[in-house]
Amino acid sequence: MDAFNAEKDNIRRDATIIFRGETLYDGRLIDNGVENPMYNEKAYSSANGGAADGDKNVRYLRLGEIYLILAEAANEVGNSSEALNALNTVRTRVKLANVTTTDQAQLRQLIWKERRLELAFEHDRWFDLIRTKQAKTAMAANGKTFQDKMMLFPIPEKQRIQTPEMTQNTGW
Repeated sequence: MDAFNAEKDNIRRDATIIFRGETLYDGRLIDNGVENPMYNEKAYSSANGGAADGDKNVRYLRLGEIYLILAEAANEVGNSSEALNALNTVRTRVKLANVTTTDQAQLRQLIWKERRLELAFEHDRWFDLIRTKQAKTAMAANGKTFQDKMMLFPIPEKQRIQTPEMTQNTGW
């Protein structure tokens, strides 16, 4: 929520987080007495009503993510014009000001921040932190320990049995 508020990104914040006392799109009122102060709106389904299985259509890849992949790739090859166009397409949809910097390092950081906001609660954040080598810093900022071995998952033992020449990732 702090990241949304810092960016003044109320549109995505309110589409991502359910708050106590909120009336949802389907008319359901979230009582002020619920256990948690906030819930994941992207996982909410009125048809579920607490059942183990729901009718939610889980999206693995959305158009917004495609634009952000394009923005990141274009920036990395030095095409700031294409990167800005893709990034600002996502930002315009939620009524945020266009990014104008053409500095590659600054633009990279802004694209990463945009991914954090646009894809919140969509299971991308951890992989982005690992891929961009920000995991250790992000974990430390939240009082958590990050070990270098966490850069890779352990190879499942069943896979190693099937492929005896395969060695385990370091630290596992």
